[in-house]
Amino acid sequence: MTFEAVYPGVAFILLADAVLFIGPLYIFSRKLWLCKAKGLSDLSAFAGRFMDEFDGIWLGTGPAPGEHLLGTSDIQPLADLSNSVGIVRNMRFVPASASILTDLAVAALVPLPPLMLFKYPIRAAREICREDVRHVTMADLHFAR
Repeated sequence: MTFEAVYPGVAFILLADAVLFIGPLYIFSRKLWLCKAKGLSDLSAFAGRFMDEFDGIWLGTGPAPGEHLLGTSDIQPLADLSNSVGIVRNMRFVPASASILTDLAVAALVPLPPLMLFKYPIRAAREICREDVRHVTMADLHFAR
């Protein structure tokens, strides 16, 4: 078997890793999509009611008698609601990310560099490097002044 015959095997290993470790996560995609749709619907309805009350207090009739405008904590729940909606909007349908795919690819490719030693033994690689260095002349080295 030649060294170049390894390349299709590397592609197969990467594909097999993705299918074996990422593929089963697709089982959850329907439930995640339904959860995201329901969450957005519920949060939108709640946000509508909250904003109506907020507008009534701050832009409409004013605060209830005896309540001071300064020192109220109406703004923080509005920010929390906005963060909650953002989290639901950013939900993925498959619980996998680019970093997981990168980790899988690295884990699959780490054992492969030693295969280079079958084609280029350490002694031969060292000789190739020495020959390249010996053929460099001062004319090849151009230093900017």
